[in-house]
Amino acid sequence: MSPSAWLSGASRGFVRTVASMVLAGIVFSTGSCSGIQTALPTPAPHSFAATGSMSVARVGHTATLLPDGRVLVAGGVSSATGLALSSAELFDPATGEFSPTGAMTTPRYDHTATLLADGQVLIAGGIVGDGTWPMRSAELYDPATGKFRATGQMTTGRLYDSATLLADGRVLIVGGTNGSEGVSSAELYDPEAGTFAATGSTSLVHYHQSAVRLADGRVLIVSGGSLAFGGAELYDPARAQFTTTGSSLATTDDAPIVLLPDGRVLMFGDDAAGSACAYLYDAASGTFSAGPAMATNRGGASVTLMPDGRVLVAGGVWSSGSEARPTSTMLATAEIFEPDVSRFVAAGAMTIPRSGQTATLLKTGEVLLVGGSGTDGGYLASAELYRP
Repeated sequence: MSPSAWLSGASRGFVRTVASMVLAGIVFSTGSCSGIQTALPTPAPHSFAATGSMSVARVGHTATLLPDGRVLVAGGVSSATGLALSSAELFDPATGEFSPTGAMTTPRYDHTATLLADGQVLIAGGIVGDGTWPMRSAELYDPATGKFRATGQMTTGRLYDSATLLADGRVLIVGGTNGSEGVSSAELYDPEAGTFAATGSTSLVHYHQSAVRLADGRVLIVSGGSLAFGGAELYDPARAQFTTTGSSLATTDDAPIVLLPDGRVLMFGDDAAGSACAYLYDAASGTFSAGPAMATNRGGASVTLMPDGRVLVAGGVWSSGSEARPTSTMLATAEIFEPDVSRFVAAGAMTIPRSGQTATLLKTGEVLLVGGSGTDGGYLASAELYRP
């Protein structure tokens, strides 16, 4: 799949259309989400500020917080070549700068990256460029040496899959596409053996899905390109089995999900009227419920759980109009979900509009936003910090 197709998928993935109107710079929702607000209040002072830039523009990259507080940014695709990058770099919060580190063994973008219990980072799957097949290969980054090395291969090539660290240190890889069709299989990476092994199969075919480990150790896989839109499943590591759960109200790809401190899961997507909404999953009852409306739809936005339990949603692409005559605007604005009162509040604006960026919570409590696509359709090397 081409980089342009990736961006198009990302812009459609969060929420596709929303009924809204803009008056004097304030967005009023007219959708049918529960707990609709007439306008977003503004919380305590907060700000976005530019920080150092990467050595190259990137989209489809990954950003992983390392145990020492630095952030590993790996791979992606650059607008200069349209091909995957093998390069990686480290962001140091102490200096606010990026510096090069070892290159990956294989160029790749739209791969997964998972921090393992021993501090290494597992990089798996993805593709090299347009017309190429998803890769089976995987590799490990060792922060102590600054180098990547190959590890075992997945049982099948995967793109748009999910990777979730389990409580026992293994990594669950679910779904995705092999380049010609969706994949219902799943596998586990064992870091001690350095190998992948099959584990059960999903009832639905998921790709562009999101996954999160619940407080009880199970993994929730939700929405995203399922053959039955809105499908959600639970993986039980003790039984190595998948079971369906609830009925997700969102109907979009790449709907980001976040585990809240109270054990509920927050996700985003469209309601039946096409309004941009938050949804909440209750693991105890296995049900989804509609939450409040967002100020605007945001395709390709970043979603970050902050230390105080609130959730930052930043940037993305606002879409409107009919499918025959769609219109879109790249966003710099951000909003925050407050779970205690179930509402969104305004959170200022990034230094520039961007979509498809990565967002990483730093140990300082700041959020690092990196790369993505800009207003001219080109990819970005810039980065910025959100300071609550």
